[in-house]
Amino acid sequence: MSVQSSAHPVASVLSVVVHDANVLLVRRINPPDAGKWGYPGGWVDPILAAFRTARAPT
Repeated sequence: MSVQSSAHPVASVLSVVVHDANVLLVRRINPPDAGKWGYPGGWVDPILAAFRTARAPT
């Protein structure tokens, strides 16, 4: 099992969603954790994130 590495930092996000006594989990489909349960998350496109932040209401 190998994990791809990047020469540049990559932004990612992980969310913990709690409702009453329940926690949202997702089953991973991509290696290296395919088939395992975890919190929802993924990679972030910094350009798109900056655009959304700039357009968000204040």
